[in-house]
Amino acid sequence: MSHLNRITVTGADDSVDPQRLAELARKYSMAEFGILFGNHSDVPRFPSPGWVNRLELAFADFPSRRMSAHHCGRLAHDFLCNPRRSFSRSRYCARMQVNTHGTTADVDSEAFARNLAEASRHDWQVILQLDQANDDLFEFALHERDRQAERLRHDGNFINVVGLHDRSHGAGVLPPAWPSPVANGRCGYAGGLSPDNVAAELEKIESLYAGRPDGYWIDSETRLRSEDDSVFDLEKVEAFLARATEWAGKTGSF
Repeated sequence: MSHLNRITVTGADDSVDPQRLAELARKYSMAEFGILFGNHSDVPRFPSPGWVNRLELAFADFPSRRMSAHHCGRLAHDFLCNPRRSFSRSRYCARMQVNTHGTTADVDSEAFARNLAEASRHDWQVILQLDQANDDLFEFALHERDRQAERLRHDGNFINVVGLHDRSHGAGVLPPAWPSPVANGRCGYAGGLSPDNVAAELEKIESLYAGRPDGYWIDSETRLRSEDDSVFDLEKVEAFLARATEWAGKTGSF
């Protein structure tokens, strides 16, 4: 059995019917939908508030949360720098990703630590990009997880942070080689994955997990859109989910 435990498809927006996403979620139990949030208006990949409301209605009867909120721009900056930030996300998201896209991010360590602890109180997993420019943020978060472990566990929570290897920075380019799993935390893989190459690339990623007890997830965005980037292409999305699921040989949910 493979170590793959989640297949994230990112960038659904107003170009698709949320009910179609719910149908795919029911058909592919490992599917997670990454929804982009940020200070972007009329930009493909960033849905309108009305569309997000329709998405929530479509997923209202699911027994588990099948979405992740990917914070970009101002929202990502706020998570790293603003101790009084508000978490902008759908209530149906189980995970929150901070997108830094290969640009060295500003950070206020006190605010960052406070927001990591606040996320734990909401039972959210925080995803930080391992993009070579901000890998130190992940190391800081792991240190903060360990430092606050006793206090947060006393409250029934703990900092849940994972890293996403993403050296493509949203360009949809495969890396020359996939990075090794992190030694002290779980991780995922993104960059250039498509319906055509996902099975072959999963073979390469899987080889890194020989003898390890933990699992990983994959995330695709750019290669799932139309050529002009205007549409979240559901034919490509379903092909990606189907081929990754078939490769994994799994039917259980994450």
